[in-house]
Amino acid sequence: MSPPSDTTFLAVYWAQVGFDKKRYRICAAPGTLTLPLVRRGAIGHRVDVHVGLEGAADLDRLEAELLSPKLVVFEAGKSNSPFFRACD
Repeated sequence: MSPPSDTTFLAVYWAQVGFDKKRYRICAAPGTLTLPLVRRGAIGHRVDVHVGLEGAADLDRLEAELLSPKLVVFEAGKSNSPFFRACD
């Protein structure tokens, strides 16, 4: 039995995206809170991240809303994203 002539490749890349800090201080006055996103891993590849609030979020206690759900794109070689903004 001869070996198969076709070769199959599998490439696996990982990326972890999160906020820069665990806690942010929000001023008493209404306004916009800027949250920088940082990624680790898969730096050599473009990563698309959809940012939004989960339906299970306690929006009554949070008293915040997302200005608009958005797609954040990390280009290859970039670890910091454009800023994601949420209204406080």
